[in-house]
Amino acid sequence: MIKLGQFCVDITHGKLIHQGTEIAIEPKLFQLLLLFIERPNQVLTREAIIERLWLGRYVTDNAMNKQIANLRKILNDDPKNATYIQTVPKIGYRLICPIEAFEKETASAEHTNNSKNSQTLLFSTIFSLILLSILLFTLLKHDNGQLDKPSHTLEITRQAGQEHSPRIIPSTNQLLYLREQLNQKNTELWLKDLTSGQASKIALNNVSMFKLIAGIQDDSTKQVSVYFAHQAQKQCYVVKAQVIHQKLENLTPLFDCSEMVLGNIYFDNNKNHLFYSARLPEQTSFQLYEYDLNTNQISLLFQPSPLGMGNHAFDVSPDGERMLIMNTNSKRNTQFYVLHLTTNQLVKHQQLDYFVSEAIWHHDGKHVYYFAPPPSHQILLADLEGKTAHSVVSVSDFLSRDMIRHNDNKSILFSTRSPNFSNQWLTNSNDKLIINNSTVYDIIPALFHHENRYIFSSKRSGKSQLYLGNLANGNAVVLSNFEQYYVFQFIQLSPDDKTLLIATQNNVWKISRAALNRENPTLSLTEEEKIFTSQSPITNIDWIDNHTVAVTSLNQKSPAIITTYSNNNQTLDLRWKQLLLDHKSPEHVYLIEQTTNRLFKAKLEEFKQQLTAENLPVIDTGFVMPRGYIHLKIFNKNLYYATRQQGDYFIVKTPLNSNGQSSKHLLQGYYGYDVAEHGVMVSHLESLGGDIHRTVGTDD
Repeated sequence: MIKLGQFCVDITHGKLIHQGTEIAIEPKLFQLLLLFIERPNQVLTREAIIERLWLGRYVTDNAMNKQIANLRKILNDDPKNATYIQTVPKIGYRLICPIEAFEKETASAEHTNNSKNSQTLLFSTIFSLILLSILLFTLLKHDNGQLDKPSHTLEITRQAGQEHSPRIIPSTNQLLYLREQLNQKNTELWLKDLTSGQASKIALNNVSMFKLIAGIQDDSTKQVSVYFAHQAQKQCYVVKAQVIHQKLENLTPLFDCSEMVLGNIYFDNNKNHLFYSARLPEQTSFQLYEYDLNTNQISLLFQPSPLGMGNHAFDVSPDGERMLIMNTNSKRNTQFYVLHLTTNQLVKHQQLDYFVSEAIWHHDGKHVYYFAPPPSHQILLADLEGKTAHSVVSVSDFLSRDMIRHNDNKSILFSTRSPNFSNQWLTNSNDKLIINNSTVYDIIPALFHHENRYIFSSKRSGKSQLYLGNLANGNAVVLSNFEQYYVFQFIQLSPDDKTLLIATQNNVWKISRAALNRENPTLSLTEEEKIFTSQSPITNIDWIDNHTVAVTSLNQKSPAIITTYSNNNQTLDLRWKQLLLDHKSPEHVYLIEQTTNRLFKAKLEEFKQQLTAENLPVIDTGFVMPRGYIHLKIFNKNLYYATRQQGDYFIVKTPLNSNGQSSKHLLQGYYGYDVAEHGVMVSHLESLGGDIHRTVGTDD
């Protein structure tokens, strides 16, 4: 036992005791406390703490500060007048509270008996702890014959905004990457010398670069060519250009990508080919293509059946002979395939029970790196069957789809991102967002119709949970304690505010008002509460009345479904792809025609008598929805929707009254909105950050 001020630390059983009462403390905080006890009155650098608590892996300053603050809170320590942990500016922290060791059975008052024996026991205990720590650290770092267990990661970039899409120029130590800033419209292109550390911005001359593909240096002229995807107005092109005197010159369009949604693109410099994944805007499944720059011919690759999300991502092996394919079905389970590019031999490998957005080959061409299941932010390394899977990267921020192999043949580069969304009011007077109600990744607001409250999703507690917010004072309380990780897409309250709809990409649940009023966060999503499951992604939900719901999905055979609580689903006539209601003026129901995107309306009572909407008398409103609109709502005879134009998000409001004026509100970023009597609330991007990192092994 260790006496630390007013606390006792039971090292054997991992307990912290205050005045005879055990204090709850998280394992990582207890590790931090033991680290301080091991080194009393010594300055602990931030690097030393990271090495112990996170095994040297990259963590943000916020994560570090939070751990110190949480430990101080448990110890009732005031950082401005510290009695336990003192801050040493620009260096680290020091434990300044005296510590004593004593026998457990004499813990009452006998710690004053023999100071010499106590000190001997103290030093013996501390020495044992140090030996145990070294042993544990060694065991954790031991690779058991496995590949690549880096001791930590190294930041390659650390500028304001988000840096991503690293592309090493082959046979050089130069790195191309993209940089985005919150209040800046165009993405920047940067070139960094990894030897000297010098970085320079490449002037793009008004080129909108939204996807960086590759950088290639000519061996003789040393001139760098850049391959990227460029977007302007409604046009999209894959382009080749040269970097001349820190400017992008000699732009040459390679092929038109205007009528497709691009996934990832890979440039094979040896064959002068481009491989890419793409889908049509109205479809969900990606397919794989090959573009021959010598003949300007595009061909469809031999590949797994493109069902669900299809073949959305891939990577070409270091020898250029094989393609690793990520095939994801409608249930968002990803299976790895390997395609031999010469023989067209296609082999199935491991299937994971979650969505893997990215995977790349290891340098040996036998193992693969891929993202671990959320909510962990880890990169795993395993063989193709997943039998040797272990973590090589664990970070506190989100991971971006940007992994590449380094030229050193042993490490990889990856990117992190740290966006912060907050729920804010949208005003019509000056197109600005006001009244910041939140601080940490608050998204998908759902406004009550008859109360001064709203519900939203947030990661304040780590995982996505539901919160109940108060519009009057901005306070919020947690409603749920989900153990399972969910990615919520939609939240909607019924017209009478008595039932809540929650939708992920494939499922819809209903939650009663009684559950929302519980004092303890015990809200759960069960099979009994699930009212709809789709094999295709859900794109919208809306209430028809207090007991009937319209669900829209990307299922072309049945895009719109009417469902009730008893799973009594009815499919709308295929003419219609979406249905919604104006809850302020509910005399009409509105329908979107699938082939034309035209908006029609029908009397609600007539529609209820014939829910399939087959041969329903309808009136053409004269409105045609633009291509690419999302999250359509109608309230008080005004049409609202979100859209993305030239990389910017907008909320558009259009009066259904032909005499009204449309308005368009620019957003910095977007993650859902809602409209009710209170106004329009939008999940707005408050800040944006992220860096490029490199894995570093023990021999670096």
